[in-house]
Amino acid sequence: MEEPEPESRAEHARRFAPAQALETDPDRSVLVVDDHRLGRRLMARVLEPAGFDTVEAGSLQEAADALTRHRPVAVVLDRCLPDGDGLELARRFRDDPRLAACAIVVCSASDRGGEHEEAIRAGADEYVVKPIDTRRFAAMLAELVARRQRAVRTASRAR
Repeated sequence: MEEPEPESRAEHARRFAPAQALETDPDRSVLVVDDHRLGRRLMARVLEPAGFDTVEAGSLQEAADALTRHRPVAVVLDRCLPDGDGLELARRFRDDPRLAACAIVVCSASDRGGEHEEAIRAGADEYVVKPIDTRRFAAMLAELVARRQRAVRTASRAR
């Protein structure tokens, strides 16, 4: 008799996650775009226990490639990437109607004045200064995803 395959961390988390962490949308993938592999892995360790699956990209180009295979519910985006400004990707996301329900969080080590407002103007839902608060980040992201999905549903009903 064959042994069943072990479940992934995300599958385990989904089975045992509190009800409020799971929305009705079955796709819980988050695209994590950061040029530092350690930063991407940390974000995965923060998000996966909350029921999110993570897809990693280390550059704008890798993020664009990932979008040909995935439709994430959220993007966590580093501001400074090797092939450009992360806000460029945020603008592209907001211009793509297929990604209207996708929440965008821009993360940066910089806390210079005006960067938060610039990220919001580029289409981000939130701007977070690194290091992130790992205890609160997943809940904040889940709320942003739920809020954006409600807004898209409301807009589509109004049409």
